[in-house]
Amino acid sequence: MDPSDLPPEELPDVIDDFDLDFNAGSDLWLRHVANGENLKKFTEHTEVHIMNPPREGYPLLVCDLDHCLLDFSSKILQRDSTGDRSAANAMKRPYMDQFLTAAYQHYDLVVWSQTSWRWLETKLIELGMVSNPGYKISFVLDKTSMFTIKSTRRDGSSVTHHVKPLQIIWKKFPRWSSKNTVHIDDLGRNFALNLSSGLKVSAYYRKKSSARRDAELLGVGKFLEQLALSKLDFDDVDFSSWQEVVSGKRSLEEIKEKKDKG
Repeated sequence: MDPSDLPPEELPDVIDDFDLDFNAGSDLWLRHVANGENLKKFTEHTEVHIMNPPREGYPLLVCDLDHCLLDFSSKILQRDSTGDRSAANAMKRPYMDQFLTAAYQHYDLVVWSQTSWRWLETKLIELGMVSNPGYKISFVLDKTSMFTIKSTRRDGSSVTHHVKPLQIIWKKFPRWSSKNTVHIDDLGRNFALNLSSGLKVSAYYRKKSSARRDAELLGVGKFLEQLALSKLDFDDVDFSSWQEVVSGKRSLEEIKEKKDKG
Protein backbone atom coordinates (compact mmCIF):
# COMPACT_ATOMS: atom_id res chain seq x y z
CA MET A 1 0.00 0.00 0.00
CA ASP A 2 1.19 3.49 -0.82
CA PRO A 3 1.86 5.23 2.54
CA SER A 4 0.14 8.37 1.27
CA ASP A 5 -3.09 6.38 0.96
CA LEU A 6 -3.13 5.83 4.71
CA PRO A 7 -5.03 8.16 7.03
CA PRO A 8 -2.63 10.86 8.29
CA GLU A 9 -2.75 9.56 11.85
CA GLU A 10 -1.36 6.23 10.65
CA LEU A 11 1.68 7.78 9.01
CA PRO A 12 4.98 7.92 10.90
CA ASP A 13 5.51 11.09 12.93
CA VAL A 14 8.98 11.70 11.52
CA ILE A 15 9.61 11.81 7.78
CA ASP A 16 13.34 12.01 7.23
CA ASP A 17 14.59 14.28 4.45
CA PHE A 18 17.49 13.02 2.38
CA ASP A 19 20.95 14.54 2.49
CA LEU A 20 21.24 14.97 -1.26
CA ASP A 21 24.04 16.23 -3.45
CA PHE A 22 21.77 17.35 -6.27
CA ASN A 23 23.11 20.57 -7.74
CA ALA A 24 21.69 22.66 -10.55
CA GLY A 25 23.99 22.28 -13.53
CA SER A 26 25.38 18.92 -12.48
CA ASP A 27 25.30 15.99 -14.90
CA LEU A 28 22.63 14.31 -12.80
CA TRP A 29 20.46 17.42 -12.76
CA LEU A 30 20.84 17.93 -16.50
CA ARG A 31 19.83 14.32 -17.18
CA HIS A 32 16.64 14.77 -15.19
CA VAL A 33 15.71 18.01 -16.92
CA ALA A 34 16.71 16.77 -20.37
CA ASN A 35 14.64 13.62 -19.98
CA GLY A 36 11.23 15.16 -20.47
CA GLU A 37 9.18 12.00 -20.84
CA ASN A 38 7.85 12.04 -17.29
CA LEU A 39 7.26 15.76 -17.43
CA LYS A 40 5.39 15.46 -20.71
CA LYS A 41 3.30 12.52 -19.51
CA PHE A 42 2.39 14.00 -16.15
CA THR A 43 1.71 17.44 -17.62
CA GLU A 44 -0.72 15.93 -20.12
CA HIS A 45 -2.42 13.80 -17.47
CA THR A 46 -2.71 16.54 -14.87
CA GLU A 47 -6.11 18.18 -14.90
CA VAL A 48 -6.16 21.54 -13.18
CA HIS A 49 -9.52 22.54 -11.74
CA ILE A 50 -9.49 26.30 -11.24
CA MET A 51 -11.09 27.33 -7.95
CA ASN A 52 -10.20 31.01 -8.28
CA PRO A 53 -8.76 32.46 -11.52
CA PRO A 54 -5.13 33.62 -11.41
CA ARG A 55 -4.74 37.38 -11.20
CA GLU A 56 -2.83 39.29 -13.83
CA GLY A 57 0.72 40.19 -12.83
CA TYR A 58 0.88 38.22 -9.57
CA PRO A 59 3.77 35.85 -8.86
CA LEU A 60 3.04 32.31 -7.64
CA LEU A 61 3.38 30.75 -4.19
CA VAL A 62 3.12 26.94 -4.15
CA CYS A 63 2.47 25.61 -0.65
CA ASP A 64 2.92 22.15 0.78
CA LEU A 65 0.46 21.22 3.54
CA ASP A 66 1.51 18.46 5.91
CA HIS A 67 4.19 19.54 8.39
CA CYS A 68 4.61 22.77 6.43
CA LEU A 69 1.35 24.64 7.06
CA LEU A 70 -0.33 22.15 9.41
CA ASP A 71 -0.17 18.81 11.21
CA PHE A 72 -3.40 17.04 10.32
CA SER A 73 -5.32 14.33 12.22
CA SER A 74 -8.68 12.99 11.05
CA LYS A 75 -9.21 11.35 14.46
CA ILE A 76 -9.23 14.75 16.16
CA LEU A 77 -11.83 16.01 13.73
CA GLN A 78 -13.97 12.92 14.24
CA ARG A 79 -13.93 13.42 18.03
CA ASP A 80 -15.07 17.03 17.72
CA SER A 81 -18.86 16.98 17.38
CA THR A 82 -19.44 20.51 18.67
CA GLY A 83 -19.56 22.05 15.21
CA ASP A 84 -16.94 24.69 16.00
CA ARG A 85 -13.46 25.07 14.52
CA SER A 86 -11.44 24.36 17.66
CA ALA A 87 -10.23 20.94 16.55
CA ALA A 88 -9.31 22.14 13.08
CA ASN A 89 -7.53 25.21 14.41
CA ALA A 90 -5.44 23.01 16.71
CA MET A 91 -3.91 21.35 13.64
CA LYS A 92 -2.84 24.58 11.94
CA ARG A 93 0.70 25.80 12.28
CA PRO A 94 0.67 29.00 14.34
CA TYR A 95 -0.14 32.03 12.15
CA MET A 96 -1.14 29.86 9.18
CA ASP A 97 -4.21 31.88 8.20
CA GLN A 98 -2.37 35.13 8.89
CA PHE A 99 0.49 33.97 6.69
CA LEU A 100 -1.76 32.98 3.77
CA THR A 101 -3.80 36.17 4.07
CA ALA A 102 -0.65 38.31 3.90
CA ALA A 103 0.85 36.23 1.09
CA TYR A 104 -2.35 36.54 -0.95
CA GLN A 105 -1.82 40.30 -1.11
CA HIS A 106 1.25 39.67 -3.29
CA TYR A 107 0.96 36.10 -4.68
CA ASP A 108 -1.53 33.76 -6.24
CA LEU A 109 -1.75 30.66 -4.06
CA VAL A 110 -1.57 26.99 -5.08
CA VAL A 111 -1.59 24.00 -2.74
CA TRP A 112 0.41 20.90 -3.71
CA SER A 113 0.26 18.04 -1.23
CA GLN A 114 1.85 14.61 -1.34
CA THR A 115 -1.37 12.85 -0.46
CA SER A 116 -4.43 11.51 -2.24
CA TRP A 117 -7.25 13.83 -3.23
CA ARG A 118 -9.76 12.32 -0.78
CA TRP A 119 -7.59 13.34 2.19
CA LEU A 120 -6.58 16.63 0.65
CA GLU A 121 -10.19 17.66 0.11
CA THR A 122 -11.02 16.81 3.72
CA LYS A 123 -8.14 18.90 4.99
CA LEU A 124 -8.97 21.97 2.93
CA ILE A 125 -12.65 21.94 3.83
CA GLU A 126 -12.37 21.08 7.52
CA LEU A 127 -9.58 23.60 8.04
CA GLY A 128 -11.63 26.35 6.41
CA MET A 129 -9.02 26.99 3.73
CA VAL A 130 -11.54 26.96 0.88
CA SER A 131 -13.90 29.47 2.48
CA ASN A 132 -11.47 31.75 4.31
CA PRO A 133 -12.34 35.41 3.53
CA GLY A 134 -8.72 36.51 3.75
CA TYR A 135 -7.27 34.49 0.88
CA LYS A 136 -8.24 32.41 -2.14
CA ILE A 137 -6.56 29.29 -3.50
CA SER A 138 -6.24 29.21 -7.29
CA PHE A 139 -6.06 25.42 -7.58
CA VAL A 140 -4.84 22.28 -5.85
CA LEU A 141 -2.54 19.45 -6.96
CA ASP A 142 -2.17 16.10 -5.22
CA LYS A 143 0.24 13.14 -5.35
CA THR A 144 -0.96 12.08 -8.83
CA SER A 145 1.03 14.96 -10.35
CA MET A 146 4.26 13.79 -8.70
CA PHE A 147 6.71 11.22 -10.07
CA THR A 148 9.93 9.60 -8.93
CA ILE A 149 13.51 10.37 -9.86
CA LYS A 150 16.86 9.05 -8.66
CA SER A 151 19.19 11.39 -6.78
CA THR A 152 22.57 10.96 -5.13
CA ARG A 153 23.25 11.22 -1.42
CA ARG A 154 26.35 13.06 -0.33
CA ASP A 155 27.93 9.73 0.63
CA GLY A 156 27.64 8.64 -3.03
CA SER A 157 24.69 6.27 -2.63
CA SER A 158 21.57 6.76 -4.71
CA VAL A 159 17.97 7.15 -3.57
CA THR A 160 14.67 7.16 -5.43
CA HIS A 161 12.13 9.71 -4.30
CA HIS A 162 9.14 11.76 -5.42
CA VAL A 163 9.38 15.32 -6.69
CA LYS A 164 6.95 18.17 -7.29
CA PRO A 165 7.90 19.33 -10.80
CA LEU A 166 6.82 22.95 -11.10
CA GLN A 167 7.23 22.66 -14.88
CA ILE A 168 3.77 21.09 -14.92
CA ILE A 169 2.30 24.35 -13.62
CA TRP A 170 4.52 26.54 -15.80
CA LYS A 171 3.58 24.64 -18.94
CA LYS A 172 -0.13 25.06 -18.27
CA PHE A 173 0.21 28.64 -17.05
CA PRO A 174 3.00 30.42 -18.99
CA ARG A 175 2.47 33.54 -16.89
CA TRP A 176 4.56 31.78 -14.24
CA SER A 177 8.11 30.47 -14.40
CA SER A 178 11.16 30.13 -12.18
CA LYS A 179 11.45 33.92 -12.39
CA ASN A 180 8.30 34.49 -10.35
CA THR A 181 7.56 31.28 -8.41
CA VAL A 182 8.30 30.27 -4.81
CA HIS A 183 7.64 26.74 -3.56
CA ILE A 184 7.64 26.29 0.23
CA ASP A 185 7.97 22.77 1.62
CA ASP A 186 9.50 21.01 4.63
CA LEU A 187 11.07 18.33 2.38
CA GLY A 188 13.96 19.68 0.34
CA ARG A 189 13.98 16.65 -1.94
CA ASN A 190 10.68 17.85 -3.42
CA PHE A 191 12.63 20.73 -5.00
CA ALA A 192 15.01 18.48 -6.91
CA LEU A 193 13.84 19.54 -10.39
CA ASN A 194 13.32 23.16 -9.40
CA LEU A 195 16.17 23.98 -7.06
CA SER A 196 16.09 27.74 -7.47
CA SER A 197 12.38 27.95 -6.63
CA GLY A 198 12.44 25.98 -3.37
CA LEU A 199 12.27 27.60 0.05
CA LYS A 200 12.64 24.99 2.76
CA VAL A 201 10.91 25.48 6.09
CA SER A 202 11.33 23.40 9.22
CA ALA A 203 8.84 20.58 9.72
CA TYR A 204 5.98 21.39 12.09
CA TYR A 205 4.69 18.82 14.61
CA ARG A 206 1.95 20.01 17.00
CA LYS A 207 2.91 17.41 19.63
CA LYS A 208 6.35 18.95 20.13
CA SER A 209 6.75 21.12 23.21
CA SER A 210 7.95 24.01 21.05
CA ALA A 211 4.92 23.93 18.72
CA ARG A 212 3.02 26.76 20.42
CA ARG A 213 6.03 29.04 20.16
CA ASP A 214 6.53 28.34 16.46
CA ALA A 215 6.61 31.62 14.54
CA GLU A 216 8.38 30.50 11.37
CA LEU A 217 5.50 31.40 9.07
CA LEU A 218 5.70 35.01 10.24
CA GLY A 219 9.33 35.14 9.15
CA VAL A 220 8.68 33.45 5.82
CA GLY A 221 5.82 35.87 5.24
CA LYS A 222 8.06 38.89 5.78
CA PHE A 223 10.61 37.48 3.35
CA LEU A 224 7.98 36.78 0.70
CA GLU A 225 6.61 40.30 0.99
CA GLN A 226 10.06 41.83 0.53
CA LEU A 227 10.72 39.52 -2.40
CA ALA A 228 7.47 40.41 -4.17
CA LEU A 229 8.01 44.14 -3.69
CA SER A 230 11.64 43.97 -4.85
CA LYS A 231 10.71 43.18 -8.47
CA LEU A 232 13.81 40.96 -8.66
CA ASP A 233 13.83 37.83 -10.79
CA PHE A 234 13.28 35.10 -8.21
CA ASP A 235 15.84 33.02 -10.10
CA ASP A 236 18.51 35.43 -8.90
CA VAL A 237 17.70 35.18 -5.19
CA ASP A 238 19.15 32.57 -2.83
CA PHE A 239 16.07 31.42 -0.92
CA SER A 240 18.18 29.40 1.50
CA SER A 241 19.23 32.73 3.05
CA TRP A 242 15.69 33.93 3.78
CA GLN A 243 16.29 33.98 7.53
CA GLU A 244 19.26 36.30 7.12
CA VAL A 245 17.05 38.76 5.25
CA VAL A 246 14.30 38.64 7.88
CA SER A 247 16.80 39.13 10.71
CA GLY A 248 18.36 42.11 8.94
CA LYS A 249 21.79 40.49 8.54
CA ARG A 250 21.60 40.67 4.75
CA SER A 251 19.49 42.45 2.16
CA LEU A 252 17.86 40.81 -0.82
CA GLU A 253 20.51 42.39 -3.02
CA GLU A 254 23.24 40.87 -0.87
CA ILE A 255 21.84 37.34 -1.09
CA LYS A 256 21.41 37.88 -4.82
CA GLU A 257 25.12 38.68 -5.03
CA LYS A 258 25.86 35.62 -2.90
CA LYS A 259 24.04 33.42 -5.37
CA ASP A 260 25.75 35.10 -8.34
CA LYS A 261 29.13 34.28 -6.82
CA GLY A 262 28.07 30.66 -6.32
